[in-house]
Amino acid sequence: MFVLRAAAGPLHIPISGAIAPTWSQENRRGFGRAELQEQLQRLPRKQLVIVSYTHLHEPLEEWVYNDADIDNSKVVWAREMDGVEDEKLVQYFTDRQIWLLEVDDKPPRLTPYLSTAETNRKPITYNNAAALELATDAAH
Repeated sequence: MFVLRAAAGPLHIPISGAIAPTWSQENRRGFGRAELQEQLQRLPRKQLVIVSYTHLHEPLEEWVYNDADIDNSKVVWAREMDGVEDEKLVQYFTDRQIWLLEVDDKPPRLTPYLSTAETNRKPITYNNAAALELATDAAH
């Protein structure tokens, strides 16, 4: 890879933007996780965010990672699995407000999590505090 990049300049081959940035590159544009984490931290209860990815998800935009002490963390992030496994997760974290985050929608949609028996989710965008408050009220 280094040889290709080194040879690109003298051969007048444009490569800017052709290679996806890595996690360690400076000035990488945020995709919203940090802002949502901050908003969820300010809510009174502990939170569980079940993250739904589609097959088109950008692999460098990872939403699911947690503090080392997951059980005592204010916000826990988990990947959506199948209905049975998701329900086990919900049963384990009974003290938390539970959300479904569909990250590949533009903008990402945060909705109160409904068990497999419940339907008709109403999407709520999380990009401002008022929307998150509205979602919190709707979840009660």
